[in-house]
Amino acid sequence: MDELLTTQELAERLKVTTKTIQRMVSQGRLPVLRVAGSGNGHPRFIWQDVVDTLRIPARDAGDRGDG
Repeated sequence: MDELLTTQELAERLKVTTKTIQRMVSQGRLPVLRVAGSGNGHPRFIWQDVVDTLRIPARDAGDRGDG
């Protein structure tokens, strides 16, 4: 079963503020689910989806990208 996190829980795991999470959602940089609630619903995040989205492939130490 996928682990659903609140904005606060995700912020704590990523060691950022909830405002940063909200900004990343509005910029389309984080995958978000909306569950029933007022307005647009309550945001929830699947941890593994967030990890996969934020993962940046490590570059080879010798590759400077200028060649």
